[in-house]
Amino acid sequence: MASETGGEAVVADLSTEEGAEAFAEAAGAVDLALICVGAAHKLALIQDAGRDVQLVQFVQNVIAPSLTAGALLRRGARHLLFISSLATRRPPIPGAGPYTVSKAALEAVVRAIAEEAWPKARANAICLGPVRTRLHEEAGTPPELMATFPAPEEVAPLVLRAASVLGTGRILDGDALALDPAAALAGDGHLADAEALPESAEEAEPGRRPSAKVCAAVRASASDLHRYPRGADELASRIAALHAVPRECVALSGGGATELLERALRVFCARGDEVVSPFPTFELLSALCSREGVRHRPVPEPRSSDGLFGPHTAAPLLAAIGPRTRLVYVATPDNPTGASLPREEEERLVAAAGVPVVIDEAWSFEPPAPSTRALRLRSLSKLHGLAALRVGYATGPADQIALLRKLELPFPLGAPQLAAAHAVFDQPERARRTALLLARERARVAKSLRELGCAVSESPTPVLLVREPTGRLLFALRAASLPVQEAHWDPGALVLGLGRRAENDRALAAARRAVTP
Repeated sequence: MASETGGEAVVADLSTEEGAEAFAEAAGAVDLALICVGAAHKLALIQDAGRDVQLVQFVQNVIAPSLTAGALLRRGARHLLFISSLATRRPPIPGAGPYTVSKAALEAVVRAIAEEAWPKARANAICLGPVRTRLHEEAGTPPELMATFPAPEEVAPLVLRAASVLGTGRILDGDALALDPAAALAGDGHLADAEALPESAEEAEPGRRPSAKVCAAVRASASDLHRYPRGADELASRIAALHAVPRECVALSGGGATELLERALRVFCARGDEVVSPFPTFELLSALCSREGVRHRPVPEPRSSDGLFGPHTAAPLLAAIGPRTRLVYVATPDNPTGASLPREEEERLVAAAGVPVVIDEAWSFEPPAPSTRALRLRSLSKLHGLAALRVGYATGPADQIALLRKLELPFPLGAPQLAAAHAVFDQPERARRTALLLARERARVAKSLRELGCAVSESPTPVLLVREPTGRLLFALRAASLPVQEAHWDPGALVLGLGRRAENDRALAAARRAVTP
């Protein structure tokens, strides 16, 4: 029969294969299919809902949409948008258990279809609140309550907005999309189970110590430990001036750059999403992704003839971005490879990625670069010797920083952290001098190791990626209780952290004994 809009309406039972096929045959190869088939039920606790109630919910809310989607995909549909419910996003509603369970199963179907159909087609879902339809009449919703629900034509613009969202496998919160689109598109709001991060081996850290002024500032802060800390806004404004960005483009962290990275994963990614990064890279990235239920998609870095790594480039990272990619992560300089991302490659990556790009500069001793649309992470742990205080900050686009700050604690830094950070920024000349001394010491140690026949990475960081395939060097450095780690991706490589000159001389002496015939 003909519809009011002039199209042909098809009457079919979509919970059967025959009905789904008839519907899809009439629809043909559609650009967008809105799949809103479903059913509701009168309030019934799970313990009281019989088999018939639960079976009807599953058939109408899961099997019928799934059969319809399959039939449409076989005929060339390019985008499927399913209607789910905010019941899956909110605390359980007593009496709506069978309905909620079936809608949660529907969302699992959507993610499965998104995985299987890419890149030929996309599949997403939007979770809506109650809408004034006959389903509520069938469920026995009181008329006076139904009168408060929006009509279908009132929610249609929101559904169209969801249909315009890029990507696939997204389960969008309708209320969040209406109120704060940026937050809604950052993820689906579910946090992963709290799993402990794995215990890591002793880090290969540089042996720089904090300045006397920093130590004095931390000691002085002890007299105010009975008070809540003040001064975070002042510190953020100071950092904003240093980076020549507005105050709203700065987020603080009392957990270092690592905590900021974890926040980024939580606000930009949902379970099953992907993070693309070079490989090898910062080891905790994979652990953090695992804890948040996010897939880490490593992009192997090309290696030179000596088995080491050159600069990062944008092209392989861009090629790895897929339908589930929500974030690109690049450490520059990278720990442990030493690879850096040249400025022109960063601009190319940020311009073409289509998703937020995190540039982790925790190991950078360079002055702040001019601002781009990248989200930059910085730490006071390395150059300034504050690893134990875990002071970090992020700069970036105001909208991305606003999302990070949604997870910021009311007092992001404690009084000793604030005191130390201000003392650090009071001594810019010391930071420059320390960076110069570290660069000279790194060059000296690297030159000596190369003279022993080792391959050593080029990098501005106070860690060296060294290749010496016999394994004798790793054994000798460990025996001398020096800060060294085995490169987990290469049994012939190790990561050596620089310390004070005397420690570095001890490392070189152990290396000579190990590799000299």
